[in-house]
Amino acid sequence: MDCSTLWEPLSFLGTEYREPFTLVILNQPISIKKEVMVHLWNNAVYRITVDGGTDRWLDWLEASGACGVSNLGLPDLITGDFDSIRPDTMITLKEKSVCFESTPDQDLTDFSKAVKCAKEKQAANLIIAICEVSGRLDQILSQLNTLHTHEERIVLLSSCSATWLLRPGSHEIYVSGLKSRDILSHDRWIGLIPVGAPSRVTTSGLKWNLDNTEMKFGGLISSSNTYSNDPVIKIKTDQPLIWSMGIDISNNKKSGNQLNIP
Repeated sequence: MDCSTLWEPLSFLGTEYREPFTLVILNQPISIKKEVMVHLWNNAVYRITVDGGTDRWLDWLEASGACGVSNLGLPDLITGDFDSIRPDTMITLKEKSVCFESTPDQDLTDFSKAVKCAKEKQAANLIIAICEVSGRLDQILSQLNTLHTHEERIVLLSSCSATWLLRPGSHEIYVSGLKSRDILSHDRWIGLIPVGAPSRVTTSGLKWNLDNTEMKFGGLISSSNTYSNDPVIKIKTDQPLIWSMGIDISNNKKSGNQLNIP
């Protein structure tokens, strides 16, 4: 009997999350609303800021008025080749005994090296990476490549999307709870993207399902799909497949639509 991998999307945003997670902040703008970022920081079992992502985090703290470093705590680890972090930041945090780990290998991205460091530190296998999907296409593609090159479960989280890798096999994605919360984007989009190799995919629970359909670049991909009325989306794939879903946890979200973190 085929054993399915079970997914409860964005369970790490709730107070009753089951799986411990490592938080990684990359060197990209932080556009996620304050209460979500504070929740993620406070509930992560291990926190890594990556090179200039350290400055992004400290600047975000100052701009958002979110308590400050002394109250939210310092990162457990700062990684990178340290070509983008401000020198004064390094001096200040070293004086506070924050651990720095230099990762100079130019054949790997700072993100990939941070995931490797998390594994070496025996941090949680679920990694939530804060990375806004805007700007440079090459960086977006390198992030998708990182999903393929590590065995850890990695979620790319931005203010408007959550993205992770479905490995070959069967998957069940429980979405009923998401529909009752003010967290999905207004158009509730879903993307299934075969990055790396052509994939044979069968689905149920989507508005436009696939039936042992080949997906590939230069052929069919499932972008701008959406939910049906089913509480569970089932996906079977013979190759790694990118799952991406639209959410709205932006700091620009109107105050009348507060995110419900149960």
